[in-house]
Amino acid sequence: MKWLIAFANGIDRLNTWVGKSVRWLAVVIMVILLYETIARTAFNAPTIWTTEVLMFILAGYFLLAAGYALLHGIHIRMDALYNRWSRQKQAIVNLATFPLAVTYLILLVWTSAEHAWASMMRQEHSTSLWAPPVYPLKIAIPVGVGLFLLQLIAFLIRDIVIIRGSKK
Repeated sequence: MKWLIAFANGIDRLNTWVGKSVRWLAVVIMVILLYETIARTAFNAPTIWTTEVLMFILAGYFLLAAGYALLHGIHIRMDALYNRWSRQKQAIVNLATFPLAVTYLILLVWTSAEHAWASMMRQEHSTSLWAPPVYPLKIAIPVGVGLFLLQLIAFLIRDIVIIRGSKK
């Protein structure tokens, strides 16, 4: 059981590293917004690329930080009843709902990976005037969902330990 806890802790470290790494994308977003604002208002020279770049960066940020958000409990969820339960009852409910969540996430990783691969093979680009490549964002989808799935597995391991009454 110790190696499973070590595995779960490794997943936590991975998602923490990814989450702390992608947080710098928020700074990039602010710099791009500042640039566009100055270009548009001070020089009357709006750009054709900022809106699309910002959408791509924000989507990548959201996707890649999903596991980190799950780890730190900052996803939106209904806590009205859940927080009132004992940790053991929470673990049992988590265990009961795990198959549904993992099935959905595995299907999402699988289909999004197929789409990302096809997009990468075609060197797919946006249909906008600027026409940037979209395959990097499509690659971020299965990666981000995969990180989320790994974090869910780490929580499952800890819930099993709680249900068994073992120490962490």
